[in-house]
Formats: sequence, structure tokens, C-alpha cells
Amino acid sequence: MPSGRQGGWAHFPRNDRQQENAYTLYRTSARRHGPCDTCYNCDDHAQRRRDAPRREEWRMSATDTNANTKTNTSDVAAEARARMRGRERSREKERVLRSIDKNWRAFLDSTYAIPEGMAGEGGVRGDWSVKDILTHVAAWDREAVRVTLQIMRGDEPTWPAHEQKFDDLNYEADRHLSVVEARNRALSAHKALVEMLDGKSEVRGEWVAAVTYEHYPEHTAEIVRWRGAHGLVATMGVRSGDANDALLQDRTSTSSAHDNVPTPEGNTPGRVPS
Repeated sequence: MPSGRQGGWAHFPRNDRQQENAYTLYRTSARRHGPCDTCYNCDDHAQRRRDAPRREEWRMSATDTNANTKTNTSDVAAEARARMRGRERSREKERVLRSIDKNWRAFLDSTYAIPEGMAGEGGVRGDWSVKDILTHVAAWDREAVRVTLQIMRGDEPTWPAHEQKFDDLNYEADRHLSVVEARNRALSAHKALVEMLDGKSEVRGEWVAAVTYEHYPEHTAEIVRWRGAHGLVATMGVRSGDANDALLQDRTSTSSAHDNVPTPEGNTPGRVPS
């Protein structure tokens, strides 16, 4: 480039600062000297033509950098939303498990310290005894496991279409059990339910509320009323260790009557079990 002209693109800038400085100097020179009055092939224009591909490359690089910056910002926002959803799922799961545990303990406590002969007598809920209520709750805990697994697979939940028929079938299948066997049935079914829920990353209240922590209090209240009518002191507040001790001391039945109980087919979710 002739020494008489200042500010031309004598060389391509190596970085952004040099690019900015060189362009500013060139515009200043153009304003001072005016447009080229020689020809299109002067050294200044020739140098600019030689630098044009590199200037375009630099411009495209800057555009890509801006686009990447926007993409990275979007990715960060998506990750933040995912973390927030994860925390919400964790809190919901903790709330559900805590509600289940609280109401289950209250239900189980209401069944202790009842003479075995009285626990098999009807009148707690119609013709049902405490023993029958234990097997009834166990049956719905097993249904909760089955339906929750359906939901997690993405299938349509199929609660028993006829709840009374479901209750009657299970009542007839389990009525021969002893009080000890009925309690073991309830303990094992509930343990399977809680372990299944605890092992899942997402647990929603609407999946299991109707058959767990909204179901247990109904029968707890019935048993407490029955105990009061028969002069039996309530045993609310029994420690969880007592339930585990009872499970170890009890002896299970040699045959599982529930294995032969059919589940009524139906695609309509059932109402809250009674």
C-alpha cells in the first residue's frame, strides 16, 4: 500500500480489537481524503478486495458466536427448569410417602391389643370384623401396586370396575385366615407398596391417595368407634418397631387364598374404596 494513503486495509487484523481499530482508522482516512480519485484498481481497493473473504469469514464467525451464546443461554434455562421440576417431583414424592406412613401407622395402631376372639367378630363395619378390614386394606394396597405400575408404563389405569364385587371376592377368599395371618397379609402388602413407591423417581398423590392415605383413616375411625363401644382402650401411638416385632412373631398361612381371587375387569377408574 502506498505510504501516502493512511488507514487502508494493509493487513487483516488478527483479533477483534485490531479489527475495530483498523476499521475506525480507515473510515477516518476516507473522510479526510475523500473517495479514491485514481481508479478501481488502486492499491487501496486491491487490498480491500483481497481482504474481503477474510472480512466475511470474521463476520460469519462473530454471527456464529452470537448464535452459540443464545443457544448456550437457552440450554442453561432448560437445565434450570429441569432441576426445578426434579425438586418439585421430589417434594411431591416425599409428601405422599409421609402421608401414607402417618395414616398407616394410625390404622395399624388401632388394630393392636384386641383379643383374637374379638378381632374375628363382626360388627366393626356391617358384618366385617377387624380381621376382615385388615385383609380388605391389604387387597387395596395390592391393587395400588398394580395400577401404579400401569401408570408408570404409560398405560391406562384400570381400577376394579365394581368395587363391591372386588370387596366381596376378597372377603370370601380371605375369611378363613386367622387374625395373625390377616395382619401379616396387611403388613406384607403395605411393605410391597411402599418399597415400590420409594424406588420410583416420581410419585403423585392422585395415583394412590384414594386407596392409601385417604382410605386408611376411614377404617381407623370405624375400629376406634368399635373399640370404644366394647370398652377396649385405644392403643394409638404404637412404635413402628412393635409392628416389625409382630411381623416376625406371626406365622403366615401355608397357602395364599388371594392368589385365586380374580380382579374384575374394567377400564373406568373406580371410586374411593369403602
